Amino acid sequence: MLNLKLLSLNSLILIFVVNPFAIAPAAVSPTSFDHFSTGFPLDGAHDSVECGSCHKSGVFTGTPTQCSRCHIGGGVAGSSTKSPRHITSSNSCDSCHEDSSWSRVSVVDHSAVFGTCSGCHNGNIATGKTPTHITSGNTCDDCHSTSTWTSARFDHSSVTGSCSTCHNGTTATGKNNTHIASGNTCDDCHSTNAWTPALFDHNSVTGSCSTCHNGTTATGKNNT
Repeated sequence: MLNLKLLSLNSLILIFVVNPFAIAPAAVSPTSFDHFSTGFPLDGAHDSVECGSCHKSGVFTGTPTQCSRCHIGGGVAGSSTKSPRHITSSNSCDSCHEDSSWSRVSVVDHSAVFGTCSGCHNGNIATGKTPTHITSGNTCDDCHSTSTWTSARFDHSSVTGSCSTCHNGTTATGKNNTHIASGNTCDDCHSTNAWTPALFDHNSVTGSCSTCHNGTTATGKNNT
């Protein structure tokens, strides 16, 4: 009986030595594995990454999925890290960046961005104030919103200069060709709340009443 047990044990040892992986499960081909099932689909630039670039030493479980765990100096994606000129923000990377292109930003969530508008909107990092921008003591967000840079809600309280500096037909709507001849300044009649209708001060108007009150420029004599 003892000899039989020794024979059986020797047979098992021989099988293991000859084929130590005989009881191991079949390996999964990288091309057949659905990475989506891990909660981290290989989209965009990640689609061409070799398995071993992220899964070091054959360890597959516990691989980090946060962008900042790989896209960091010394990380597996250390060649594409946050720029030293990156704006100060508490956003996660994928709030603004896409995995198809790290450099292209389609949407910026401004709610977690710190600092002034001009910190980014300076003409280098993002579109800034144009050379033809009016002179103003306003901050950007007094007039502009983060949803669209144009058009602007305009707060005139901090604007210096005369109305015609901006309302010249180029920077902003100006006096039209049919405007009556007058020595008034714009704000004698117009308000910053609405360009029209105007509250009209006749003291500086030259000419007869019918020059304007002709039924076209202004209400004129009725037929009755």
